[in-house]
Amino acid sequence: MIDRPALADFLTRSRARLTPADLGLAPGARRRTPGLHREEVAQPAGLSGDYYARLEQRRGPSRPRSCSPPWPAPCG
Repeated sequence: MIDRPALADFLTRSRARLTPADLGLAPGARRRTPGLHREEVAQPAGLSGDYYARLEQRRGPSRPRSCSPPWPAPCG
């Protein structure tokens, strides 16, 4: 089982420590918070920005429906 709060904390702290220059990006416009935008971290990792945001917000990961068994879970 994944410790969602610990994962979210790790991702948030790690993203805050990174700068655009760390990924070879232009500095761009002024940022409201330190570090990179979620999308800037997600894209090189092969994740969608939405999924990365869910991980940081302790709402993921979850098993996709396509991985669910075709039969109902037993009661009890």
